Amino acid sequence: MKTVLKNVVLILTAVALLVSLASCDKSGSIKKAYEKADYEVAAYAGDSEEGKKFAKIAGLTDEEKEELADYELIIVNKKADDSKTGLDGIIADLGTLIPDAIIIKFPSAGDLKDFLITEDEDGNKDTSAYDAAKEAAKINGNCYFVFGDDAAKEIFEK
Repeated sequence: MKTVLKNVVLILTAVALLVSLASCDKSGSIKKAYEKADYEVAAYAGDSEEGKKFAKIAGLTDEEKEELADYELIIVNKKADDSKTGLDGIIADLGTLIPDAIIIKFPSAGDLKDFLITEDEDGNKDTSAYDAAKEAAKINGNCYFVFGDDAAKEIFEK
């Protein structure tokens, strides 16, 4: 009986460990939701040329742009018949065409929280940016909706 009980406890512990270590990456389901709603989706490294240009469009601060090197940008644009309005057109002429949404994908929800929470010289943490983003439904798992129109934000929230 002891052996059976030990095995059951061991299995339950292993399952609990696997569940706790598994990443809660929401980016896959977010990308699928946009594609299902007839959007084009592309991902760029935060430190790539395209990533830097989209970070500028999103209005990120210089400090946030530097931190972005470790993360991925998900760019979303509504599909249209006119090829110049798709993602190819946006990438070709970033000065005039704006994507429908810009989302930052973080490795984990904790990294997202660290990105939005600032600390002053005294060691006091300011969670106002994180709290405001959470209240505005701009956080979904490990993804942060930085920029976009209402229709794109609605898809992100689901």
